[in-house]
Amino acid sequence: MIRIYCVLSVLFSSCTISQNIHGEYLKQGKDYKYSLVLNKDSTFILSQKYHDANPKCQGRWTYIAKDAILLKCDTVNSIAETLNSGYMQKRKNKIVVVSSKRLRFGNIILKRISN
Repeated sequence: MIRIYCVLSVLFSSCTISQNIHGEYLKQGKDYKYSLVLNKDSTFILSQKYHDANPKCQGRWTYIAKDAILLKCDTVNSIAETLNSGYMQKRKNKIVVVSSKRLRFGNIILKRISN
């Protein structure tokens, strides 16, 4: 009986975590653009565009809860790159899975535009 319970709990917990969140998400306005691409191989590209800055990072993402993922940007090897307007200061970001078509990045809701 205990084996059956263990198997069922593993199956159900993996079902809640394995949502299909892969794809491209976007939030765009007149003066800004947020873009997040989540790949099936657990890599991502996060970019933001403003008038005078275009921070961007890429790295790996992992689930930290059934409704949240953590984005970890790859390390940067040069000082010149960190001083660039394209350098993203925050190297770890928590993303909340609102639904299969919406993610929350801070107080920004990103909407899925493609799979």
